[in-house]
Amino acid sequence: MGAGLEKELTKKKTRKLEKVDLSKRGLTGVPATIGGLHCKQLLLSENDLTILPGELGKLDSVEILDMSNNRLNQLPQEIGDLKTLQ
Repeated sequence: MGAGLEKELTKKKTRKLEKVDLSKRGLTGVPATIGGLHCKQLLLSENDLTILPGELGKLDSVEILDMSNNRLNQLPQEIGDLKTLQ
């Protein structure tokens, strides 16, 4: 994961993007600050993620959440709170 990603996710510019593409970055984790995004598309595909934070459930405007091609064993229960997913 790393401080660079956390800093990137808290930037005003990033928080307001319609599409946040974090795919193919070799990520092993995602910081809780991801819950502050206001994007419609969040792409987390093709990383080394094994777990995701429950804060993903706070993404009240996300319509597309791509978590394909990771090493996820389970999803956080809070993902069920995402009512806008297509």
